[in-house]
Amino acid sequence: MKTNTFLPLSAISVFMLMLSGCSNSQSQQHQSPAGPDAIFATVGGSRTHVSLMQWDQGLQVVIADRFPSHHSHGTGSSDSKVFVQSGSAQDEKGSQYEWTIKTPDGKRAVLEIAGQKFDIAHGKLFVIKQKGQEIHVQQHDLKLPKRIESAEALTKAIKQDSEFATWIQNL
Repeated sequence: MKTNTFLPLSAISVFMLMLSGCSNSQSQQHQSPAGPDAIFATVGGSRTHVSLMQWDQGLQVVIADRFPSHHSHGTGSSDSKVFVQSGSAQDEKGSQYEWTIKTPDGKRAVLEIAGQKFDIAHGKLFVIKQKGQEIHVQQHDLKLPKRIESAEALTKAIKQDSEFATWIQNL
């Protein structure tokens, strides 16, 4: 006796398509943007450390300080609409500061450094100074190329911007 397997296989195929369609639309609805590319440089042989985080969508954030030890990591998921990049820097005596960047789209962001919140729209350069146990943050507007591909290109951009070079020297 010959059985017809077309109907059960068709029903299974339709069910699988419906199931995959639901999960794809749900994850696209809540997906956070991809994380940044990060470039790190020490400027001019000095102790000035510069971190550039840049997203494909255009957001750039630059953090400059004289702390010798740095750490950063990022998280994003289909459960959240916001990508979070965070990190910290520590000096030889154990003093440190922490920072967090939150972006919903890789174009705009809020940055928190040592408990202070900053809107990236008001400037993408953050110069961190330590005076005793206190952390001081200065936010500056900075013009950078749309995309920087290497530490050498970051150092070159810094040297070409006289205001940026002055801020870094005054750390």
